[in-house]
Amino acid sequence: MELRTPHGTGKDVDPVAPRLERLPPDEQPMPPADVTDPLAEGRDPVTKRLRTREAAQALARMPRRRDVLPKPLACHPDFEPHYRRRLEWRDRRRAELLAIGRGRLSHGVGARLDRAAWLFAGSEFASELAARSGEVAMFSTAGALAAQADRLDWSAYQMAVREAGVPQPDALPPWMQVIEDGKGATK
Repeated sequence: MELRTPHGTGKDVDPVAPRLERLPPDEQPMPPADVTDPLAEGRDPVTKRLRTREAAQALARMPRRRDVLPKPLACHPDFEPHYRRRLEWRDRRRAELLAIGRGRLSHGVGARLDRAAWLFAGSEFASELAARSGEVAMFSTAGALAAQADRLDWSAYQMAVREAGVPQPDALPPWMQVIEDGKGATK
């Protein structure tokens, strides 16, 4: 958030009053990279015991697992295996992004991962229902859910990288590179 002078269509409403606006993503400040982690520095590397008072205070301020985990939901019996896989995928992906984000993820990244996990589970469930019933429109729904989940997952990754201040490589990841099949055609 930043105070800005009135501009655009709203400047005629009150031309002298400053307005509080959210900065665009490319103008938001980067998180400080040189902040020391008292928990990492105050732990014994071998025994993992806390050695300093600052480390103990940092550990006490950390959220507890019961505060972060969602409540168990009652779901349709046919959806239960997909619900379990949703939780497993979300936890694995969060662990991957925690490694990128230097051990911390924002609420925005977590919310996007949670939404992506729901959509992946819904896509699997819709595919299963379509296979049972033979309804082609359900496959289209499953594909749309999976595509939206991919977009949310990718945006969560980008947000985690941006928040961590990790420089992005210039080269595309291997799964996004153009592949030639030897006959001059690309895939």
